[in-house]
Amino acid sequence: MPLRGPLVGCLFALVAAGCRPEPVRVPGPAFVLPPGGWAEFMAQRSASLRSFEAVASLDLDSPERSGTFDAVLVYAAPDRFRLRAFKRLGPTLFDCLVANGEVRQYWPDRRTVTVRPADAAGAPGGARLFAWLSPPSPSVAFVETRRDPEGIVVEMRDSTSGPCRRSLTVDPLDGNIRSEVILDAGRNPLVTLAYAGYRDAGGVSFPHLVRIEATDPGGGVRIECRLRRVTVNAPLSPDAFDPTLPEGTVEERP
Repeated sequence: MPLRGPLVGCLFALVAAGCRPEPVRVPGPAFVLPPGGWAEFMAQRSASLRSFEAVASLDLDSPERSGTFDAVLVYAAPDRFRLRAFKRLGPTLFDCLVANGEVRQYWPDRRTVTVRPADAAGAPGGARLFAWLSPPSPSVAFVETRRDPEGIVVEMRDSTSGPCRRSLTVDPLDGNIRSEVILDAGRNPLVTLAYAGYRDAGGVSFPHLVRIEATDPGGGVRIECRLRRVTVNAPLSPDAFDPTLPEGTVEERP
C-alpha cells in the first residue's frame, strides 16, 4: 500500500472474530504446524485476540514529522483501532481512528481530519502494523517457499488480487512471526516490518517491539514502536473509539 499522504502513525486493526482458542504453543524443540496448515495457524492467532490496550513509545523519522512520542493504542474486534500520540505531559499531536473501513486522522494543530478508505492507495502504511493477526480470507492461499534455521518463509497469495502481496517469516523454534513484507503488484517491497520482544500478554504471545520501514516517492518512513503495559481481552472504556473533536474541525477527503 503506497505511503502517500499523512504521517505513518496509524496502526491498522488487529481484525479478529469468534471465541478465543488457546494460542499456538510450541510442542517441542521445533515449531510444528497445526493439522490445518498455515491457514489454521493464522486463524488461531487472530481468534486469540478480541481486544487490547497498550501504552507505547514511537520513534518516528519521516519527511513530514520526526521525533519521539508517547502513544495510547486501543483495539476491539473486528475492525476498530485507535492510536493517540502526544508528547509526554503535553497535548495530543495526532489522533488516528480506524473503523467502518475508514482511516480518520485528526491533526489538532491544523484543525483538520483526513479521511481515507482503509485499503485505498494513499492510506497510512502503518495501518498494516499488525496485519498478521488478521483472519485469513478464504481466497488466500499460503505457500511455504523456504525453511531453514533462519526462518520459515510463507507467501500469502490472494486469488482475487493477483500476485503475492504479503510474505511472512516465521521463527522455526517458537512459531512467532518475525517479519513481514508487503509487496506491490510488481513484487517490490512497500512496507517491511520486524517483530521482536515477544512476551505473554493474557495468554497471547505478543510482540512488544515493532520496527517499520516504508518506501514512498516523497521520502521513506521509519518507525520503532515499543509497547508496554499491554492488556489483552479486557473490557474497554465506552468512549475508547469516540474522539471528541473541537468545533470548527474541517474534514478532508483526498
